Amino acid sequence: MFVRSSRLIAVGFVVAGASAVRAMVINPTYDAGITGNSAIKNTLDSVVAFYNAAFTDNITIDISFNTIRTAGILGNSSAAIGVTSYSNIHNALIADATSADDVAAIAQIAASPYSEGNMLATKANFRALGLSVANFTSPDCTIGLNTANCFSGTQARCQ
Repeated sequence: MFVRSSRLIAVGFVVAGASAVRAMVINPTYDAGITGNSAIKNTLDSVVAFYNAAFTDNITIDISFNTIRTAGILGNSSAAIGVTSYSNIHNALIADATSADDVAAIAQIAASPYSEGNMLATKANFRALGLSVANFTSPDCTIGLNTANCFSGTQARCQ
């Protein structure tokens, strides 16, 4: 029995070591107004690539990019919101602590400072904390861009 336990522990270390590489992945979905213009799509793809490389949290985020055509509006965004208990968020923050800064921040928050016990968070926050997103049906975020005002030729710009 002892040998079996030792093997399981050794396997656990190998698996933990193998999964040490972490990366954020943004899955963009574009509407026809964006996919029909390669300059716009290439600009958005480069922004997505930048953020994928800049963050190391092991998370996948679904973002829908849509074209809007409302005069005077450059863009808009919306995020799916969910409700969970403060305790769930607190425990998830503790479980996700990977740095001295994380530990210091957690030391400053109380176990349950709110009597109502529930908090709102975005779907992306739920994902980042490892909380279930099973009750969400929409993408993590929807970003609307007035492509007529913010993109011209091969250069991204806003008027």
